[in-house]
Amino acid sequence: MFQPVKSVPILVCALLLAGCPSLPDAPPANAPAKEASLVESGRYPAQVAGYTRGDIEVIDHRTPQYLVQYHRFDGFMQNSVTLHFYPAERKLPAQYRFVTDAILGAHPGSILLSERELVLQRGEASFPTYITSFRYREQFAGTEQTVISQLVLISLPGRFVQVRSTAPERQSPAAEEGMLDLLDIVDWAY
Repeated sequence: MFQPVKSVPILVCALLLAGCPSLPDAPPANAPAKEASLVESGRYPAQVAGYTRGDIEVIDHRTPQYLVQYHRFDGFMQNSVTLHFYPAERKLPAQYRFVTDAILGAHPGSILLSERELVLQRGEASFPTYITSFRYREQFAGTEQTVISQLVLISLPGRFVQVRSTAPERQSPAAEEGMLDLLDIVDWAY
């Protein structure tokens, strides 16, 4: 004789198991430690050059790919700066063009205002760098406004440091100076 009471729990379990997507891989056990080590290293101080460090986000635990955010929103300036560290998959000119095209594509109506190449020094080491400024409208600091967003792309052996600094257009000279002061202090070239 068929006993539905016994078969219902088995059927429910089978349906639950079949219908559940697999769980995502858990982050490696060293993920929090890696983020903590970035904070504790002293490379990215909590307060620097008038900026407050925001999140440090480890993007890929297998490669040195992470973001460090800094913000300054006070009576003098509204500026957001993000440092993105990632492995080099292209040569600097190709990566620069790739990132520039991505920024222009992500912000309809954006205008490329200036481009320049220079060499940044850290101690005895020299690093080829591109600096580019864009103008576009976006929601920034709670207001729809025209902003100047700068891209600084620094080439290090085997990786890039990509810096984005965004501020209201009228504050862009002070924001550029602040961003460069920030780069003088944080340890992006380790």
